Amino acid sequence: MAEHLLMVHGNAFVPQQMGDDPQLPIFGPLRQLSDVLEAPEGRSENVITFSEVIGLHSGWGVTFRGKRDWRNWFHVPLPSIQTIYNTPATLDEVGVLLSVTESAVLEDIHVWSGSLQLEKFEHLALTGNFLRRLTQPRSLIGGVGLSVHVAFGASDSSVTFNSASAKYVTKDP
Repeated sequence: MAEHLLMVHGNAFVPQQMGDDPQLPIFGPLRQLSDVLEAPEGRSENVITFSEVIGLHSGWGVTFRGKRDWRNWFHVPLPSIQTIYNTPATLDEVGVLLSVTESAVLEDIHVWSGSLQLEKFEHLALTGNFLRRLTQPRSLIGGVGLSVHVAFGASDSSVTFNSASAKYVTKDP
């Protein structure tokens, strides 16, 4: 049996719901990130524009700041393999590398192939990386995606997504 591990960078993650819209009475679970800058005149806070919509992208991934007592889904597409050298491939394992601050926890991960839900990992309450095998290797009907549910807890807190992975297996030809 051959294994094939494919990964995507954390910058591929997108939020399902975004921050507040000041033009409309729409309230969302995300808020702007800010940097505390040391300047000659003292400390100042630099708000990072649109980070409540697209997050803060960096070389190591994307960070989203969530409001206390809110939850949000984040979605990421994964490279999908149907066959390798005319041998059917099946999805065997998925992973997410992430870190959280303050009270944020990873609650659930749903695995999708097109519109078909392949697997649900629920009630996780993780504060770090996730790597799990599916209950059985699954054939695909479409592209693979992960939906990651994060609860921000009792205080404003952040989640940083570093990468996501999918492991496929094929039988030896």
